[in-house]
Amino acid sequence: EIHYAGRLAGDPLGQMPQGEGTVINGGGSQTVYRNHVALTRWGDYTSLAVDPGDDCTFWYTNQYLTANGAFNWHTRVGSFKFASCVTPDFSLSVSPSSQNVVQGSSTTYMVTVAPSNTFNGAVQLSG
Repeated sequence: EIHYAGRLAGDPLGQMPQGEGTVINGGGSQTVYRNHVALTRWGDYTSLAVDPGDDCTFWYTNQYLTANGAFNWHTRVGSFKFASCVTPDFSLSVSPSSQNVVQGSSTTYMVTVAPSNTFNGAVQLSG
């Protein structure tokens, strides 16, 4: 089985208040023995990364078993994000919203950039 839980840096220690979820439910466990000792090695092929496109989505890959057995694992890639994580964004507004311009003359518009969801990047306009 592959499950996840999470907390933010400011969340209380010892708690996972961001909730938990399931990537996939497995159906077995590794039942291989060598010299009467269970082989419990697990997780060699696992990885977790934050998507640079939104800084919210986690991409995760890990092994899981569909049935009891020896080295009969499968690999699953999944993604998840916590509801509290919002994608940084911005909006533009222009004033005046419209005006008539005669050919050969000039005009001025005021463009306002309003950040939302912790956006702090640069916005470049061209035209």
